Amino acid sequence: MAIYTTASPSVADRSQIKINEETETIETNAKKKCLEQRFAEHDLCPFKLQWSFGMNPEAPVINLTTENRALLAYACSHVAVIYDYSSRKMLPLLGHRNAVKILSTSRDGKWLLTADSGKDSAVVVWDTEKGVPVCTLFKPHGSEDIAAAGISPNAKQIVTVSDGKCQNVHFWLWTNGSDKSDASISLINITSERVKGITFNDECSEQFALTTDYHVLFLTWNGHALSYDCPKIMTKFQHIGIFNVSCYVPKIQQALTASTNGCVLIWGNVSCEDKHAVDDTGCKKKKHIKTLNLQKSSITVMLDNEGMLVTGNLNGRITFYDYQLRLLYWCQSCDLDSIRWISFDLQSNLLAPAFADNVPESSFTGVIALIEIRKQKCHLVFHHPVSIPTCMDAHPESNYVVVGDAQGTVHLYNHEKCTLIISRSTPPLPDYQPILAKQITDENIVYVTCPQSHETLKTVTALKFSPRCDMLVCGLENGAIWILHHITLDPIDEIPYKHSSAAVNKIAFTRCANYMAYADNALTVVVFKRNETVASKECNMWNLIGKYHSHYLPIRDILFGNSAASDSDAPRFFSLGEDRELVEYDLARSGPYPVPGLQILRIDQIEQSAVPLCLAWYPESGTERFLMISNSEVIVLTNTRSSVMLPKQFTILADKLVNNNGYMVFATDREIGLQLLPLDGNPYKVVGMTGHPQKIISISISSNKEILFTAGYNDPCVLVWKIKFRSVDVMARLGGEGLSPFYSLIEGGKKGWLANEMKDLFYYAQILHQGENTIAAKTITDTVVVEQIPNLMRAMGYYPTNKEIDNIMAEVRYKYVETSKLVEEISFEEFVRLYVNHRPAFGLCIRHIKKAFCTFVEESSVSMDNPTLTREQFIDILLGGTILKTLMEDDKPIGEPLTLQEAYTHLKTIMSPTEEMVEAQPSLSQRSVSFNFRFLPPRISYKDFAMDIMGVKLPDETMADN
Repeated sequence: MAIYTTASPSVADRSQIKINEETETIETNAKKKCLEQRFAEHDLCPFKLQWSFGMNPEAPVINLTTENRALLAYACSHVAVIYDYSSRKMLPLLGHRNAVKILSTSRDGKWLLTADSGKDSAVVVWDTEKGVPVCTLFKPHGSEDIAAAGISPNAKQIVTVSDGKCQNVHFWLWTNGSDKSDASISLINITSERVKGITFNDECSEQFALTTDYHVLFLTWNGHALSYDCPKIMTKFQHIGIFNVSCYVPKIQQALTASTNGCVLIWGNVSCEDKHAVDDTGCKKKKHIKTLNLQKSSITVMLDNEGMLVTGNLNGRITFYDYQLRLLYWCQSCDLDSIRWISFDLQSNLLAPAFADNVPESSFTGVIALIEIRKQKCHLVFHHPVSIPTCMDAHPESNYVVVGDAQGTVHLYNHEKCTLIISRSTPPLPDYQPILAKQITDENIVYVTCPQSHETLKTVTALKFSPRCDMLVCGLENGAIWILHHITLDPIDEIPYKHSSAAVNKIAFTRCANYMAYADNALTVVVFKRNETVASKECNMWNLIGKYHSHYLPIRDILFGNSAASDSDAPRFFSLGEDRELVEYDLARSGPYPVPGLQILRIDQIEQSAVPLCLAWYPESGTERFLMISNSEVIVLTNTRSSVMLPKQFTILADKLVNNNGYMVFATDREIGLQLLPLDGNPYKVVGMTGHPQKIISISISSNKEILFTAGYNDPCVLVWKIKFRSVDVMARLGGEGLSPFYSLIEGGKKGWLANEMKDLFYYAQILHQGENTIAAKTITDTVVVEQIPNLMRAMGYYPTNKEIDNIMAEVRYKYVETSKLVEEISFEEFVRLYVNHRPAFGLCIRHIKKAFCTFVEESSVSMDNPTLTREQFIDILLGGTILKTLMEDDKPIGEPLTLQEAYTHLKTIMSPTEEMVEAQPSLSQRSVSFNFRFLPPRISYKDFAMDIMGVKLPDETMADN
């Protein structure tokens, strides 16, 4: 067998930086071609946000209503929303990567500022009439997060505050278009407190106040620099409480601050007679005048409106005062628990549909209401529960989606009407001990095998509608599952099933709904069969087939399939674990519990290094069915016969490919996307966008396959997306045909060095196959025999394992589904596709090599910068041995060991390529031939291994050369 190599890039060639560059190149090329072919850029957007069940409780609700429009602005997840509450339509403002936590508006409501906090944070100013961004400040504080931001009433200035150890305040004249602030100052006096709000002086927007827990800072911009004053407080903090909010009082040059104890602090200008009345820049200072105990509960909102001070408190009471803080009137008739935000109609003529004036307010429980103060009437705009969604599922036939939360409550929504239908808390669990005792006596184990209740663990962790639409299965953190009515959410089975002591994380049905299964966090799979003899409410809905602790690492997915045998009605059933094992169960020979219980048919190790994440059936395209498996290296395997770059969660939108086309919705950690089928690795057949600011924990598809629902980790919002199938069709058209779209995945593109190297090696493989040392004429064709594929991959710098080679060869040879013939040769186009789809998704770097080397080194030397093995230990490892007994498994060789001949030949070629080598005769055993490895040094360190054997330049060496 000929082995040949070529000069390759560094070990980290396929690093994440390279992948990001390739992605940016694809996006840039697609946008350029969009303009050339007269497509709009929004034609490439795969989803349109239609609604959000939930809102960000930290962000304010802002009233943008005028005499000509009825609008509110609020935030949900990483999106700001302008909501028309007269037509019940929302306009999403997409432009943030992280959760939007800050909203601010100009006095007339023309300009809306939004800001997020986190990596790659941004501040965006929007035109509320057109719904378009007009200014974006990217990373206004560099690597630091944003603690607060605001736009001045006259919309000329923006103030941002960082969230670093020492908070910095930046002052921006944003209309100048500069990406640098016009002034900044560090708040060195309050390093232990965080700024929680910015309040501008409506009469002089160059003055603004910053509120922290125990201080109020008054800042002034004099046209050149910022200065601030932090006046001392004359009252003890324990009497005042924590500061919540501040506001300026017009005309009388005072400012007020409200606290958690219901107190209001009054700030005034220092007297002109005082020598400390102004600072070094000539700005007037503030001082604490007095403190009034205005209310008995925490004042959460305070603002000025038309000559009155308006407050809202934790008791749900809205109170109006004059500027001397004398009570005028109050309102508390809306049954709101507490007030979070208050915002009045704007005195503006901005255009939008007409609507009557009202006062919107937001409560801590997610209620947004419009209050007619004079009539003491409250109109509910919408009510979104503020608890965190933990799971969800879409109804298979109706416009319903069900959501479970961390409080043990199940919510049913109509996603078409955008309304909450019903919410119910899961019932308390019964005493399982007498139920278990009766089951044992009757020798019929149905409801319980794990009687522990764990009542405090009430989070809803899994939800699944039956395909028959006759029930909703609800799994809990305590291991119980309830069988609920799919609309009323009432229990159908009065006793919940309890066969786990850990949280239920996945629930699956067969298509006919005769079988149900779930997996839990205790690494157990439990399978049920429908009880077809149910005659009364006393009978159980399901019979227990059995349960099996079939994995030793977390179970990522479970899946039913049609029966593989024509003479059996029992379906196929699989479980997929992080232990890299795909387990198939023998349901035909399983049940009842406990004997014979659940039986395993086979266990396949499907990965060597990647972690499996998701499992699904590939749409029917011929006589065979294929499994799709997604893993941590974003490669999907279909029955080990095809590999393409794909993400971590996916849902197929068709059971069969129509005209060899179909669609798949997927989710990665934070992105959602649309993939055009069939899978071939074409990067232009996939489009994606940010789905949630943090990890996406669940996706689901509506019954009509047109709506995508997503839920994110620690995100109070379930987002409803309209799927735009045309986007991926347009993208595929822009990518071109043949190899054109694949060249974007190759460094240098079509005319780059790597593409030319691939062509040269492809034709050289033909010469090797025909015989390199013959004088016969060589025949150059467009194909190469499949036996040369492994060497071609190695020559390209990708060194597949034996198992990976088997997968590649199986993928090539078994394309008989399309051709009805075993494939013996591949074209250059097919080789390029194989290479870009099979090479490591994220490449290898120096730390990976060192980590692998240290795996075989004794712990005493692992902490060293340069761990070392003896020559004998190194050879033993190559032959499948190990010096660490903890790595051994039943005294079997580990990994994919080399033979003595292979180890000698390869090492001799690398270390002493000019010397003559010993070759073993086929008739002789490996041990009967003497192989002298003394050409290797007596001790082989990590650096020796990397530089001399692997031929990799280490960073220190590279820097020295430079």
